[in-house]
Amino acid sequence: MGLLGMVKTYGWVDPSNALYIMLDMCSSAAFIILPILIGFTAAREFGGNPYLGATLGGILTHPALTNAWGVAAGFHTMNFFGLEIAMIGYQGTVFPVLLAVWFMSIVEKQLRRAIPDALDLILTPFLTVIISGFIALLIIGPAGRALGDGISFVLSTLISHAGWLAGLLFGGLYSVIVITGIHHSFHAIEAGLLGNPSIGVNFLLPIWSMANVAQGGACLAVWFKTKDVKIKAIALPSAFSAMLGITEAAIFGINLRFMKPFIAALIGGAAGGAWVVSVHVYMTAVGLTAIPGMAIVQASSLLNYIIGMVIAFGVAFVVSLLLKYKTDAE
Repeated sequence: MGLLGMVKTYGWVDPSNALYIMLDMCSSAAFIILPILIGFTAAREFGGNPYLGATLGGILTHPALTNAWGVAAGFHTMNFFGLEIAMIGYQGTVFPVLLAVWFMSIVEKQLRRAIPDALDLILTPFLTVIISGFIALLIIGPAGRALGDGISFVLSTLISHAGWLAGLLFGGLYSVIVITGIHHSFHAIEAGLLGNPSIGVNFLLPIWSMANVAQGGACLAVWFKTKDVKIKAIALPSAFSAMLGITEAAIFGINLRFMKPFIAALIGGAAGGAWVVSVHVYMTAVGLTAIPGMAIVQASSLLNYIIGMVIAFGVAFVVSLLLKYKTDAE
């Protein structure tokens, strides 16, 4: 998506070109059926039937519902026993389907306990989909949409009003969050930002990218400082890995081990985060950070993204190089 956006922005290709259209279809397909994909994987995690989870995701994106990205043009309501239900789909959303599939998994487990084995194969899937589908459309879907929109609103407001201070804070703290493993939950929030028609960009991932690059800079400084051959053998590939967005080796293998390099990386991440927020660097997808993240950065932001990486890497490298700490051989 990032590469297509870049070639389109710079006029390197005609958007009406058949090849461009086909590539665009391939790159955006996952976002169009995102609730179905999430429904499948979430059901497996919650202990439910993944195919029923995918079916529930399909219900939430059914063509009978107005596409979530076309709500501005108007939508219909449905009278359900006196309740006016907005016929709005959940394309590109995350929280509604996660909550709905969690509820579905509970319903499925309870039904399997209550229904005799002879009827389980027929009745359990049928009743699970009917019950979960109704509850999802009537209650869980609207509540999940409100939750996702609320989180997106808070984050976008914070970024808009706090500006570089928010980038400083998020960039500085992200690596601490990585240690806990909670950072994996951010993917859902980022997908929600991209799927929100009023936002449509990922302003968090550039900040995380700066934090990752900073870990690489701090780790490389250890490679220069240490005389321990074993530490050098770990530090160099770990620093390179962090520059590609995979920081676990740098964090746990080197930087946390000596602590001060980790602190240097936090400082570098904060500096880089402040920069990318202040110059409005945005990404158009999820998953890629650091150098590979250049592929999904908005074309107009690419130069500032590279500058941000240089800042994050450079600050972390210099601070880690200047701080006094001992490696194993010293």
